[in-house]
Amino acid sequence: MANHFFLAHLVAGEIGAGSGPEYTPAYAHRGRYTPLWVSIAALPDLDMRPAALGHALAAGLLDTDRPPLALDDEP
Repeated sequence: MANHFFLAHLVAGEIGAGSGPEYTPAYAHRGRYTPLWVSIAALPDLDMRPAALGHALAAGLLDTDRPPLALDDEP
């Protein structure tokens, strides 16, 4: 299964103030969507899936000057 991750930059707005469908009761069965800022250095210590993504971000392996990074799914 392919997972897609996108590089984004903050432009403006307030984190968590979205009004997309993931914030509606119809999506409650899919879990909570609670965005939060964390430091890049802390990513390997979080329960990220795939964990390799947190390690790649913290190591600076993802940026616009590099080719796409392929990450394997974890069981």
